[in-house]
Amino acid sequence: KVKDNLEQHKLDSVAKRRENVKGAYRVIDESRVKGRNILIIDDIITTGLTLGECCKVMRKKHAGIIHCAALCSRNN
Repeated sequence: KVKDNLEQHKLDSVAKRRENVKGAYRVIDESRVKGRNILIIDDIITTGLTLGECCKVMRKKHAGIIHCAALCSRNN
């Protein structure tokens, strides 16, 4: 995480949440991602934008299969 952003559930619109996570994550060591299967774990899925942004970053670094898991989900 390279950006100190607000917690997603504290924002009241999808547009604000999308902007909040944009550019918030980066891959530190590309060799640990390239061609490897990745599991991303999040505590809660509200809109899916955090996981989506993480997946986007991993795909740009040529990750293999990306799996996502969360403890719970919340519909807004």
